[in-house]
Amino acid sequence: MNSKHEIRTEQDFANHIVQSVSTDPAGQWIFVADQLNTHKSEALVRFVAERCAITVNLGIKGKSGILKSMASRAEFSQDTSHRVRFVYTPKHSSWLNQIEIWLSILVRRLLKRASIVFYGSRTLMEQRKEYLHKSHHFPTGVDADHFARAMDLACRLPEDIATIPHPVLGYWGAVDNRIDFALLHAIALSHPEWSIILLGPIVAIDKAQIGFLLALPNVHWLGPKKYRELPEYARSFDVCLLPFKTSDEGRYLNPTKTLEYLATGRPVVSTAIPEIERFYSSVVGIGHDAESFACAIVQALTEEQAQQQERIGLAKRHSWEAMVQSMAELVQESPAHPSAGAQEGSP
Repeated sequence: MNSKHEIRTEQDFANHIVQSVSTDPAGQWIFVADQLNTHKSEALVRFVAERCAITVNLGIKGKSGILKSMASRAEFSQDTSHRVRFVYTPKHSSWLNQIEIWLSILVRRLLKRASIVFYGSRTLMEQRKEYLHKSHHFPTGVDADHFARAMDLACRLPEDIATIPHPVLGYWGAVDNRIDFALLHAIALSHPEWSIILLGPIVAIDKAQIGFLLALPNVHWLGPKKYRELPEYARSFDVCLLPFKTSDEGRYLNPTKTLEYLATGRPVVSTAIPEIERFYSSVVGIGHDAESFACAIVQALTEEQAQQQERIGLAKRHSWEAMVQSMAELVQESPAHPSAGAQEGSP
């Protein structure tokens, strides 16, 4: 049979595991695999038993003992006391799903070993209750002076945005599947007098996938821009947008651009991202659907000067330097740090 048509057997997979373990025979091994029969074979069970010096009677395949069924073999292979063990993903998961599961295992291990844990998302931090005693929330920082250039009338206005009609609603960052493109499409259709600007690379999606949005005459994707150029583009923005999905893609977001937007002095409107609602709702307009998102934009376009000063003040209080200093102090106070001496408990 031609090799390109050969089917991988149970023994092939077992041989692969044998070869992997042979690179570090004394090491601890965890393999992530899906639910295929070949990943719960007799050969695999016998190899694990040999490597872990397990001398119990394994039984007879299809009849008795550990080898009796796929379920019994899988249970044996997943035993956490084994030096070589398996984690099985739901159903026949893709390799991407398996990588995600493997990373979650690594994260749990790191969290257990860490003396102190920093989170950008408080929502995520609070879900991991068993580590709260050593966890600290730090939202992102900002170079407020850099983005304040957007308020300087002498700041250069880029050519590719200079002639786009106002009001301009702007977004910068990765153009990816975290963005609620359907929301932007609805906003652009209901308000053709508004211009929507997207700055940034298209990531992990094809441009054709958002063709329905980019085809609208009042929607403009201007491509990736350099960090130093962002204040120049912000000078043309009338409102800055955070149009993220509120499903899993956006649930734990705490976008760096929130404080960047605030530092430009421009009004900001966001979807109902938990971190935004929790920490910035006093200075950021929130929309829970297309209608309320549009209403928040209308309100932002008619705001008073005092609100701009509140945004700028908040941004200035969250410099990167202040954040790093606070983190350094917590690390020094941590029980695992040499300077902490015999101090007990978490800071």
